[in-house]
Amino acid sequence: MKGIDGYYSMGTRGFAFYLLLGEHKMRAFEGHPNYIALISKNYVDKYLNKEELIVTENAIKDYEEKIKNIKPFKNSFKSKGVYPIYKYSRIKPDELKEYFNFIIEWYKKWFTE
Repeated sequence: MKGIDGYYSMGTRGFAFYLLLGEHKMRAFEGHPNYIALISKNYVDKYLNKEELIVTENAIKDYEEKIKNIKPFKNSFKSKGVYPIYKYSRIKPDELKEYFNFIIEWYKKWFTE
């Protein structure tokens, strides 16, 4: 299996997990004391869709379709692309693990081959 490049960043209010896209980084997950935030279409549009790096509509549709299969994130995109956030009390550890597995596979499918 091919490895991927990523890292995390700690701050005074939480942490973030990033995946690298060439010279750019994609924040796949952001953890705060009371909630988590996932990647969103607005985030992709604002930070990733630049001249030298384009995230295709197919990649975004794939993300949106698959994220709905993870129970707590089922309605992630009702708010028209706004960064979805979730209270930890509403997420089971297995569901969080499922999200991490999903985001790594999605990243590998669309950005490493």
